[in-house]
Amino acid sequence: MSRKLTGIKKEVTAAQIEKSKAEKSYTKVPVRETVDQNKLRDYISTTQPLYFRVFYALSVETAHRPGDLSALKWSNINLDTGEMSVIVNKQTQAAQSRARKAFFKAEMQRDIETAKRRRDFDEWDKLERMSVDDWVDSLPAERYAPLAAAAENHVDKEAKAKLQENVLPRVLVNALIEYKKSFVIEPLPGDYVFPSYITKSPRAKSASIVNGNSHVSRTTFWRHMRQCIENALLLTATTITQQLKRGGNRVMRLLQMSLYSLRKTSIHFVAADNGVSYTNMDEAQNFVGHSSQDMTKKYSHAGIVHALNEDVRGEVYSFN
Repeated sequence: MSRKLTGIKKEVTAAQIEKSKAEKSYTKVPVRETVDQNKLRDYISTTQPLYFRVFYALSVETAHRPGDLSALKWSNINLDTGEMSVIVNKQTQAAQSRARKAFFKAEMQRDIETAKRRRDFDEWDKLERMSVDDWVDSLPAERYAPLAAAAENHVDKEAKAKLQENVLPRVLVNALIEYKKSFVIEPLPGDYVFPSYITKSPRAKSASIVNGNSHVSRTTFWRHMRQCIENALLLTATTITQQLKRGGNRVMRLLQMSLYSLRKTSIHFVAADNGVSYTNMDEAQNFVGHSSQDMTKKYSHAGIVHALNEDVRGEVYSFN
């Protein structure tokens, strides 16, 4: 990426972030327009290695977060039935955080009740004004250590791992089977679908296989996708500058696309009944696992008029 293009992107992105904050919306957008979907699909299917094509297809098909997909394991996928089960790290961690906070809140409430019984009004007033986090920070080490251990036991009992399940289409299952055959060794250390060595040069592969208990990072996929978007949609400093002079609505949208756009694109396909209206919001919320439908509406950008010929996720990627 040229320095000029980088500068333009930073300037446009900064302006868009401020606008998004004011509107309480999100800066990353789904790939909504059919023409953009087709260009991106054709570019990726004809120029990119199989591992990235598989990652791209899984992102569009399942709406999993990039971090969860990059750490995907073969044990999560049944290649006979197409069933795929993934522990959703962010939602699992959120549940753990809620359970941990609930435990400390209950302990703090006991201190408040103790102060009431003792008629220690200063301590009572102080505790009532404190947040749970402030109360935890105020604990002496000799009290915090056993409480922290008890909190983790509580988390283990109360916070169940959040599991998201999908049934993959056969064309994608077949692509996964062919992709797995391309691996140098079987089984792979770590069981990762995207082991770190697949991104390395042939010379470096043999050395990295020994340390194969790691996967391609989310950041690597993020950078890769950014280059695909720029190349497929012809985002150059010249074209961006020209379009910005003409109003720039389209180029602003293109600059808001990233790897995370694939998750939003997948949600959009489930939510949208056609190119304009969104009548399947309940289904989309269940599909992605949001606790609030308002979040699903923001992710799918419901209400924004766009041009989709047909809402078929499988047409956004190709293994022909």
